Order: sequence, then structure tokens, then C-alpha cells
Amino acid sequence: MERRIKRPMFLIALAVGLSILQATIAHPPVNLADDNAGSASNPYLISSIENLRWLSETPTAWGSETELVHYSQTVDIDASDTQNWNDGRGFLPIGIAELREQEHHEMPFYGVYYGNGFYIKNIYMDHTEDIGRIQSVGLFGYIKNSSLNNISMVDVEIYGGKGQTGALVGTLSDSNIQNCFSSGTVYSSTSATGGLVGGAYNMSLLYSSSIATIIGSGKGNIGGLVGIMVESSMENSFYKGHIQSPPSILMSGEYLTSKYHDLTSQEFIDLPSNGGLVGYIGRSTIVQSYASGRDIHENVRPIAGSMWKSKIEKCFWDKDMFQKYHRTFIQKVFELFSEMRLFFSKSRGVVSQKMTISATFKKNNWDFDNVWTIDPLSNYGYPYLKDTKI
Repeated sequence: MERRIKRPMFLIALAVGLSILQATIAHPPVNLADDNAGSASNPYLISSIENLRWLSETPTAWGSETELVHYSQTVDIDASDTQNWNDGRGFLPIGIAELREQEHHEMPFYGVYYGNGFYIKNIYMDHTEDIGRIQSVGLFGYIKNSSLNNISMVDVEIYGGKGQTGALVGTLSDSNIQNCFSSGTVYSSTSATGGLVGGAYNMSLLYSSSIATIIGSGKGNIGGLVGIMVESSMENSFYKGHIQSPPSILMSGEYLTSKYHDLTSQEFIDLPSNGGLVGYIGRSTIVQSYASGRDIHENVRPIAGSMWKSKIEKCFWDKDMFQKYHRTFIQKVFELFSEMRLFFSKSRGVVSQKMTISATFKKNNWDFDNVWTIDPLSNYGYPYLKDTKI
């Protein structure tokens, strides 16, 4: 006869208690109840992964058009436990933009987030199984009239669904990003995927960079920093990662630019739309920025996959990294005119060795006193931003 071993009830209770303690429970900022909390002079403090979870799962803390909310991160945050959250979906984006049952639902984040140079590491998101929904995915899903400053997203693992996807922001409108960085891997089956931002309308992107790996399904508009950029600007930024995507298709420039917020638009033209910095750029500018990488896929153009009524000035790309780019005859003709335009705007490709020499960039008045620096032991000897962790 088998003997059953009885465990004391207090041991069972202790085991249950420990499992609960090990779970990451959302907890509001310590200064939530302070006078003037959430203002520019007294921002809510994000001091733990519990605080970050509270922010992501508390829509009432996302501000409004009439009242921006302010947050300040005070420590490095290890977000490894996010892989156990929400039945495997991981971290839920801060701010919502989604298409559900043919209806568009929005609840943006309105505010300012100061990362203060601290990192958020090992964050996990998986929205590939969001059946019936097209959702924007990133640390911030959708932001509007907002500013993101000095945020470092380190070793992300993000699987976007059918919406716009970026390590930092899925969809952005009328907002600014400054001194932000990302690394890790972003997977997406969407038509707007970037190392930092999926889709941006009226954005200013300054002093930001990514070394993330971006893997797309071939639906186009994949960029090292931004997937789609409309009526926006990028300056003093760089991408040095790996982009992989099969041959792609692109929404027509004029149509996409005028119908940017229509997530169901289906008008396409047969052109590649993957770029070292931006997948598609419309009525925008890119200034003093560069693209390089590791084993860049043959379907990726050096700076922008496709552009419409835009300017690229004083930019560089690593010719050795983009030399495998495959083109048809018609695309070669198109590319010739594009390269001529870039040449006259003082933008050009140079070999890898020249990309590690500051004199190459100083010819185009890049600021190596205050903005850029080169160190043979950092970033593989390529230029990087002085205020960014690599």
C-alpha cells in the first residue's frame, strides 16, 4: 500500500505566498499623491519595473490633449519578467492605436517621459496572436503631442502584430524624440517597422540611434530608425544594425502621405521600401545622419527605401555594407537619379574604412566637438553620439 506524504498547511501557504511575491505586480509611483504630481516641476517617478507596469496598464495615467503628464525614470530597469506577463503577450504598450472589427480605437499617451539615460532592458512583447486587431506596438504604442527624452531600450525582443511596430514607439503624431537608443530584435509582419519608431507623422527626431536587428515579412516600409516618416525631420542620428526582409511593396507616396492614418489603405506600387534609416519618407528631411550595419539584406536601400518630396542632406552610408542591394533595370535607372540628387545634397556612400575617420564627416560640417565622437574601441570605430550609451 502506497504511503501518502502529508505536507503541513503552513508550507503550502508559504509556497503560494512566495509565488505571489515573485510576480511583478503593478505599483503606482511613490509620489502619486503629492501636490502637483505629474507636472513638469514634480514628474511621476518611475523607479521600478512595478512602476513601469502600472504606467502601461493604467490608461488614466496617460494624460490628455489639455493636460500633459510628466514622468521621470530614476533607475535602470530590468524588464526580463515581462515574458511572463499577460498570458505570454508580455508588456502592454503605453498608449493605444488599434483597428478592431473595422473600427479605429485611439487612446494616446499625451506627455513627457524623461529616461535620464537609464536603460529599460530585456523588455518582451508578442502581439502576433492579436486576432482581429491591428495594434501599434512598442514601449509606447501610440503617442501624441508628446516628448520622449534620453530613453535607452536595451536588448528588446518585440514581435509586432499587424500594426506599426518600433522598439520605442509604434505610432507617433505631433511629437519629439531626443537622445534615445535601442538594441535587441524587432520582428514584424507589418508595413511600418523601425528600430525606434514604426510610423511617424509630424515628428522631430534628434540625436538618436539604434543597433537593433529588424526582421520583416516583406510587406515593406522597414527602416533602421523609422518605418514610415511623413512631414517630419531627422537630424544627427544613426543606424548600425542588421535589417532582413524579403522583396517588398510600398504604398504610393502621395496616397500614403495624404492618407497616413488610414490603417486599412491598400494602394500599392511595386518598389522596394526598406531603408538603412527610413523605409518610406514623405515631405520630410534627414540631415547629418548615417546608416551602416551587419550583413545588410539585398532588399535594403542605403538611406531611404523610397521618398516623396523629401530632402536628404549631408548624410553618409557604408558602401561596403549595402553593396549587395539587388535592383532590376528600371530600379537601377531610378536609383541613378536618386544618387545624383543625393550627390548634389552632399550625401554619399563611402567605404567602411572612411566611415571610421572623423575627417570624412567634418567635410559636411558634422559637429565633433559637441555632438559626435569616434573611438576605435566603441561602436566598431564608427561615429556615435556623445550623449548616448552604446
